[in-house]
Amino acid sequence: MMQENNKSTSATQTDLQKPENDTSHITNEGEFILPPDGGEVAFEELDHAHTLFIAFHVILPLFAVACILVNALSLAMVLRPRLNAIHINLYLKLLILLDLLTAMSTIPASFAMGNTLCNSYAMAFYQAHFGMYLVNLFRFSCLYVWIWVSFDRFMAIWFLERFQSIRNCKGLQKKRLIITGIWILAWMLPVLSLGEVKRVHIAKKCWVGDADHTVVQSTEHSLLFDLALQYIPYGVLILLSI
Repeated sequence: MMQENNKSTSATQTDLQKPENDTSHITNEGEFILPPDGGEVAFEELDHAHTLFIAFHVILPLFAVACILVNALSLAMVLRPRLNAIHINLYLKLLILLDLLTAMSTIPASFAMGNTLCNSYAMAFYQAHFGMYLVNLFRFSCLYVWIWVSFDRFMAIWFLERFQSIRNCKGLQKKRLIITGIWILAWMLPVLSLGEVKRVHIAKKCWVGDADHTVVQSTEHSLLFDLALQYIPYGVLILLSI
């Protein structure tokens, strides 16, 4: 009886001496296992992974599918012959097409991002080098097209004669779009190669893709990237709209 009490007392003292930030449940390979004392950390991780799974595997794909259907219907409407005479129609078609491509590229990216515990190598490679980069590529392209639309509207309101002369220039819209595409690709292509595929579980062959440009790029390059493709274009769009 005394021996049993001594054992329980020593076990209690061992538990009290155990540090709060114990990381013994994490292996060198990055594998997460359930602590022997039934700690709550593993359940928190699993609950977080379940939340991400619902968000990226159910909710986001539903919105993407709805966006695909709406944009496909809109594209079919603007492709009618009688609308081809409208000057702005090229930009309108391109905006709908870019929005459609954004929604289509969101679905595989969401499936790759929704599983934070284990992915196949192919899925992790897609997440690291293409996933959200393709989404951002189409999103940034859509933003620049909106800038050209706002610029033409600005010129038509304040400088009508100049706008009419610009409107009569053949191939001007295509030249604008080519220059815009080169500008965006010049920033995006180097970033596509910076993604990293990491192995998190050797036995189960689990992989994850690191695609955050703020991590894989230097601080200066990341800041210039955001300025060139997000902050400055949004500022220009707001000024032209005002």
